Amino acid sequence: MLPTPQLADRDIIEQKAFIIQAIQAHLSGAATIDALAGWALKAFHSLYSDDQDVIEQPEEADDDVDTAEEQDADETVIESVLDLLMFADTPEFALSPAQLADAITDLQR
Repeated sequence: MLPTPQLADRDIIEQKAFIIQAIQAHLSGAATIDALAGWALKAFHSLYSDDQDVIEQPEEADDDVDTAEEQDADETVIESVLDLLMFADTPEFALSPAQLADAITDLQR
């Protein structure tokens, strides 16, 4: 089963975990590639507000917050992986299990 695609109210670590969970659901046969692509589209759109072109992040309570540079890198990886997944149901953009595993590795960095 796929996790909720509503990522905007999650921190970066949770966003990555939800995306990994969605990919693993597909790899295990619990979700079709069409379902994964649809989920990724909803997840991608959930990250953007109507007024801005930036990923919305909730306020962080911890003093141990990533630097702005690390957060930008994390956001770029999230956007890139979601972009790959959104079109994975189209034959010319189909992803192999190895490519999906690579996406998981990218998210775990």
